[in-house]
Amino acid sequence: MSEPLYAGMAAAAVGCALFFSGSAMLSAIGRGRRTTISRLGSFTEPTPGDPSPGAGRALRRDSAVDERLKSLPLAAWLRRDLQRAGLEWHVKDYLGLISLASVLMGLIALSLTRQAPIAIVGAVFGGLLPVLLIRRTATRRAIRLNGQVVEVVDIIASSLRSGFGFVQALELAAQEQPEPISGALLRTTHEINMGISTEEALERLVARTADQDIELVVAAVLIQRRVGGNLAEVLQNIIQTIRDRIQVKGQIKTLTAQARMSGWIVGLLPIALAGILAFTSPGYIFPLFQEPAGRLLLGISATLETLGFLAIQRIAAIDY
Repeated sequence: MSEPLYAGMAAAAVGCALFFSGSAMLSAIGRGRRTTISRLGSFTEPTPGDPSPGAGRALRRDSAVDERLKSLPLAAWLRRDLQRAGLEWHVKDYLGLISLASVLMGLIALSLTRQAPIAIVGAVFGGLLPVLLIRRTATRRAIRLNGQVVEVVDIIASSLRSGFGFVQALELAAQEQPEPISGALLRTTHEINMGISTEEALERLVARTADQDIELVVAAVLIQRRVGGNLAEVLQNIIQTIRDRIQVKGQIKTLTAQARMSGWIVGLLPIALAGILAFTSPGYIFPLFQEPAGRLLLGISATLETLGFLAIQRIAAIDY
């Protein structure tokens, strides 16, 4: 491949980087100067999967790009990931980051190997990397949030026994607890105070958090609001149910620890052996990277190792 073509691709990558970086900076500045109505709209904007759109779309003024992205199914999926990760990004910023990572990784792979198929694989991996990082952030946030549910439900039950209303109990629990559950509860109380029904606000809370324990609590609250009963006593029983579930989770993790460790060994052992051979016997390992057949074998081996690792992790991941 000619040098002018490499120079053109490098210029295109730099241009993409400058464009998306500038777009992110302008978007951040614009978010810092939002009006009061725009701030209110951010609380009432419906989450993906909500049964009704609500009043947030009329309050919030988005750019033409955001309006076009809202019609895409992919945008709803990306917005859900951002919400569960606790990131106040626009979907266009997220797409810009994915595109930038894909272009840069593809260019790096092409410059190192000068092979178009490897460059395509590098571009795909670069595009998936931000998604995996956001998903990892969302998973860690979900774990922290799940560990706060018992205390939150306990505070709500105690507040109800003390004579508080349900919304007041939610506000008190949000004030007493740190992030991430504090922000989720505060958004729910803001939605209720702005006129959204309690049922719809709680359903949005479930959609934003995707937590099984919160879903159980919300289901109990909605049933109690329809048929009546002592909500404080119902919540106290749910607390015991959640604690029993936590105990079962711990037992399952203990029983599947060996299988999960086997998956990590299967995935990391070839990489460790390749590193050791690179230092002790370079003549045995470097031909794999220099010869076309060696690169092909490395690609097949990496694919099979990845599939084996994912299969073991899937077998060890027991739904409960």
